[in-house]
Amino acid sequence: MATVGKPCKVWSATRTVRKSTIARDLQDLLKRGKAKLSFSDTEEVTIVLEDDGTEVDEDDYFQLLPSNTIFILLGKNEHWKPANAGSNVNNQSLDEVDFKHSTEVDGNSVDSRLVDVTTRIRNDVATLITLSNLELQLVSECDTTTLANLVENTEEFAGSLQNACQRYLDDRESATNAVELLKLYHCARKGQGQRKGHGECKGHGDSMQS
Repeated sequence: MATVGKPCKVWSATRTVRKSTIARDLQDLLKRGKAKLSFSDTEEVTIVLEDDGTEVDEDDYFQLLPSNTIFILLGKNEHWKPANAGSNVNNQSLDEVDFKHSTEVDGNSVDSRLVDVTTRIRNDVATLITLSNLELQLVSECDTTTLANLVENTEEFAGSLQNACQRYLDDRESATNAVELLKLYHCARKGQGQRKGHGECKGHGDSMQS
């Protein structure tokens, strides 16, 4: 069964070389990052967060980071520096994306958003209740065998997961419809009250004139 990691971005210390990859754990990120940024296998490299330079040296911490986190790989004599806001470098053109909207899992093209969702589910199945409608739909409509590979579980579990996602979607739709009906009822009652109020004011004015 295939093991799928989470999407990550690895940049050079100067931020001039930017690559993207999928890593299962910190060691996998280090291995892939070295290859992407042309470090040798034996070269000493430190992984830090791009935004503040925090060193990432524990896999438990790596697993808690969100997908598409940007990491900088520092060589032996390199140091993290904050991004230069005045730089003339075109950041967009430097990004090399190995997966734009999809990635390969056992020869099948899979939406990278689905990879992200299933990684979160694999780490904590309770994440299911926090998924957006689009994310729930991605899981429920995925091929069961592919989903089983993504969550590293049986096809029976994958099928149950899809059923649960579909139930959440149905429940949310029912709740949305109920709220819309309440809004219509409230607006109708409010409109009736306003018309009644106007009628009372008009009647009171007529009695004063008489």
